[in-house]
Amino acid sequence: MKGLTKITGFKYQGIEYTDGGGIIITILDKDKDGNILRAEGLCVPTDATTGYAKGCTFIDTNVASLTQGLYVNVGTTTSCNFDILTANTTSSSSVSTSSSSSSSSSVSSSSSSSSSSSSSSSIS
Repeated sequence: MKGLTKITGFKYQGIEYTDGGGIIITILDKDKDGNILRAEGLCVPTDATTGYAKGCTFIDTNVASLTQGLYVNVGTTTSCNFDILTANTTSSSSVSTSSSSSSSSSVSSSSSSSSSSSSSSSIS
């Protein structure tokens, strides 16, 4: 294509910023409304802080080796709520926990109903 140059390398340093909760972060991307889309820092933003887009990803750069440090905002732009992403799913840990609980419940229910049916079968 005419007029385009091939980019061989890209480095984005970001902008250091102190958010409304007092956490120092580096902003990597913002959306068209000025909300933060991607950021990194030593501490995860405090819940209920404003300015983080829904779905914003945050990289905690202060985690131990072999420890997950990727978080996503499951809150809103006016009240963030960052949850860690689990290694085996793309949903947040709080969503994953509650679906695990309901899975266990439904497994329990189905085992209860299958043991009930087996009891009623053996009674018949």
